[in-house]
Amino acid sequence: VSVSVSVSVSVAGEQAGRLAASDVAQVLWALARLPSPSPPPPSSQPHLCEQQQQQQQQRVERGGGGGGRGGRTGREELLDRVEARALQVASGLSGQEVAQTLLALASLPPRSSSSSCSGGGALLSSLCDQAARAAPRMSPQQLANVLWALGRLGLLPADSLLHALADRALLLQHSFQPQEVSSMLWAAGRLGLHAHVPELLHALARQASLLTGEMGAQGHANCLWALAALPPHPYMLPLLHALADHVSVERLQGVHRAQAHQFLLSARLDPALHALLPPKLAALAEAHGKEG
Repeated sequence: VSVSVSVSVSVAGEQAGRLAASDVAQVLWALARLPSPSPPPPSSQPHLCEQQQQQQQQRVERGGGGGGRGGRTGREELLDRVEARALQVASGLSGQEVAQTLLALASLPPRSSSSSCSGGGALLSSLCDQAARAAPRMSPQQLANVLWALGRLGLLPADSLLHALADRALLLQHSFQPQEVSSMLWAAGRLGLHAHVPELLHALARQASLLTGEMGAQGHANCLWALAALPPHPYMLPLLHALADHVSVERLQGVHRAQAHQFLLSARLDPALHALLPPKLAALAEAHGKEG
């Protein structure tokens, strides 16, 4: 089944129950990339009274058009059907497929409270179980996608999955690309993995220190945010020195700049982290305090 970003939810909904395992992630990813509906301009509804306009706006905020059962949209109903199918085929997903499915679920926009699978539940549990089984054969990119998705979902999985991912990542640590390492570090900070797989944190920080010069703004910001979120420890020293040599906070923009400022704030307020800073980052932290 080939589904583009312009997928027809009515046609796809009829096919959801017959999706092959290899197609589930593609459909979810296509749905994740669909633009969120926006309300029509008020001038397009001059004939509606204020109460009718409010009702129309409420329908749009739920996804537009008045939709399916209970005011839910066709997209939400399709998501439920595809997620139900994903639950049926989860145990047969390959490492690539389970990584893509988790990545797609983590990239979906917030769902309405009536959505049956929002928040995880049985589907995420089954996907995590399958990820643990598939981890020994995962590529560096698949490992990074799984860990990033878990971080984005705020889902700390069972030790069986964490240790399976850590064991595979340690085996492949020298094969990770810069963005993969930085996204895994971000997820480690988001999930507090220092308390569960500290050896993975040490390896990721060491590898990131070797790749900092090849990272872009997002990679640098991910590393800085992770260092702010994780408890200060000497294993961070090589990465801190590498970041001091390569990061220009002034050039970071938007969310990347916000992540860097979070690091500088933590470095200024946390004596243990401040003690680890190389002179350049220490000076930035002091300057940040004066600006604040």
